[in-house]
Amino acid sequence: MQYRLALFEKLMFKGYNVKVICSKNQSDLKNNVEILNPIKFFGFKYYPFSHVKDEIILFECDLKIINTYFLMFRKNSISWGMWKTKNFVSNFARIIIANITSSNIFYCNEHKSYFDRFTFRSSKNFVAQNSIDVKLPKNNPKVGSYYISVGSLNERKGLRNLIDSFEFVLTKYSNLELILVGNGNFKNVLTSYINNKSNLLKQRVVFLGEISDNNKLMKLYANAICSVSYSQAGLSILQSLGNATPYITTNKAISGGEIYNIIEGETGFKNISNEKDFAEKMIYLHENKKIQLSMKKKSLTHYNNFASIDLMTENIIKAIKFNE
Repeated sequence: MQYRLALFEKLMFKGYNVKVICSKNQSDLKNNVEILNPIKFFGFKYYPFSHVKDEIILFECDLKIINTYFLMFRKNSISWGMWKTKNFVSNFARIIIANITSSNIFYCNEHKSYFDRFTFRSSKNFVAQNSIDVKLPKNNPKVGSYYISVGSLNERKGLRNLIDSFEFVLTKYSNLELILVGNGNFKNVLTSYINNKSNLLKQRVVFLGEISDNNKLMKLYANAICSVSYSQAGLSILQSLGNATPYITTNKAISGGEIYNIIEGETGFKNISNEKDFAEKMIYLHENKKIQLSMKKKSLTHYNNFASIDLMTENIIKAIKFNE
């Protein structure tokens, strides 16, 4: 929820009285948050919150949260973040919800296009590109000297695959580094995995821990060749592009739609299916300095024109005004 603070603040700046209901304390929101412990049973959750008649409620379309099935019938209810899954029943349930709610907000055009086909009024469907607030770089992009991966350290990110790809890079360029920014329970497993490999690899993989300061992150991105993430392609993509840094991931990476911001050969690479291909793209950006700089500029342009937090705020407001 912390990464949503900038969005909530921008909505409040626009004159909206924002109240966030969550199960963890968000002290930065001060009086605008209601902390609730959900009632859990049989894998479902229910949040016993109260609301007034004229409130506009944006709710995450989580089929395991019972409130979803009540809120969708309520006037001025807006679903947020639906997507097509591989489960027919889940998709069918979401289509029903999309038709009943006052309006729907999707994270990307691809998700909206799918639900447009099954909603009677596609005019109530809006796209608010999922994004994150970044401190935009003021200087022109420069050639990077290392690779960077930002985010929590967990197994589903394919970090061992990333290490194997980087090990292949080192066979050609032993002076490069892979910088991992983030913490997580998987760090010990990953450290052990690296220690069982070459001494060179141990020297060239750097753990910096969690960094949330935008100024520090901006400096790290400024000197990076590109961002790398093998099996997960989420909001770190927007953070990377907003810092003028192209992004490399794979075609099977887990994503809530953020991966569509990767335009092949312009803002990054995603048409990759194995560790060797991944490594070759890493090497490609290191060897081709002009292309690296060009992709850095295009990454920042894409963020500003299509995926900034300001644009996300504006499009959410469009969905809200649709119900006024």
